[in-house]
Amino acid sequence: MMGLNADYVAQDVPMAIQLTRIEDHIYLLVLSGSTTIDEIASLGSEITRLNDEHGEDYYIEVVDMSELHTIPFDLRGLRSSLAKTRVPYAALLVHPPYLATMAANILGKVTNLITEWYDTREAAIERARVLIAEKEGVKSKDPR
Repeated sequence: MMGLNADYVAQDVPMAIQLTRIEDHIYLLVLSGSTTIDEIASLGSEITRLNDEHGEDYYIEVVDMSELHTIPFDLRGLRSSLAKTRVPYAALLVHPPYLATMAANILGKVTNLITEWYDTREAAIERARVLIAEKEGVKSKDPR
């Protein structure tokens, strides 16, 4: 997976989604094909379980949508799935479809969720590291 060291790769998640714990607080979700809200919701409980297992009180999602064919756009389903899981500190989207950027903007305005989009996974992961350093109070150099 492009040179990333993962300490956890989910085995029990839907085939249209890959979940990988890259490092502390950073989770890579790769959405492909026709991912549904139910599939995304099932990941929320898995991420929450991993947060608890690793003693993490927050996490950042890097969501790669490069291979996504259809957008899982069901606001009621999204709201109910968010109610059941810990909301991420940030959602960094890679190649999001236009509707996903609109939804992320709306979600960012009604919550404290940081939403940004990137051209590459690597850029999003680097930004996640900067956000973690800032949250943890460590000085870092943001490459942007």
